[in-house]
Amino acid sequence: MPIDLNGYPIIDAKNYNFPTLKGKSGSPRHSYPVNELCFRRIYAHESEALRHLRLQALESEPTAFLSTWEKEGSFTPARWQELCHKAANSNELAIFLCQGPNQKFLGMCGVQEKGRSTAEIWGVFLHPSCRGQGISQSMLRQAIDWARSRGIRELVLEVNPDLTPAVRLYNSLGFQPVGETRHCCGKKPALGFKLPL
Repeated sequence: MPIDLNGYPIIDAKNYNFPTLKGKSGSPRHSYPVNELCFRRIYAHESEALRHLRLQALESEPTAFLSTWEKEGSFTPARWQELCHKAANSNELAIFLCQGPNQKFLGMCGVQEKGRSTAEIWGVFLHPSCRGQGISQSMLRQAIDWARSRGIRELVLEVNPDLTPAVRLYNSLGFQPVGETRHCCGKKPALGFKLPL
């Protein structure tokens, strides 16, 4: 199997196994013990996996994000490759993936430095059929640990206040609400959260 410059195997993204999205009420539940999952930073060659996960997130949860499927669906392959390369190799940006059995990509979250001591969590997504099992907490802990290792003193994020499970998720990790922000998720002002590290 060929390897990339970082020594990681190059796997054709067409062979990756992604859960198929069905309607929220029609999605079968998948039970994945957290100890059987792989939580890791994205590799530079996984731009197609990143594109697929991010567009799946924007399509399935359009009011959860500050961006839209229409906007990011128009990104060129080169733009996805640039983002993926930066997220894999940069000291200012990281994207973490959750991979299940049989190489299934189940979720992602990003973290990006916003200054010398602050970083922002963004793009948190877990396939709907896998929620409610503590997987999102484990994935977010990867981002929190990365921020700590970089000397970040505070993490911030924004969330649609109508998404009660997301609000509960962030509260469970110690994030505290700080009020409405100037950005919108859907038609509502986003609610800001922060976590001192």
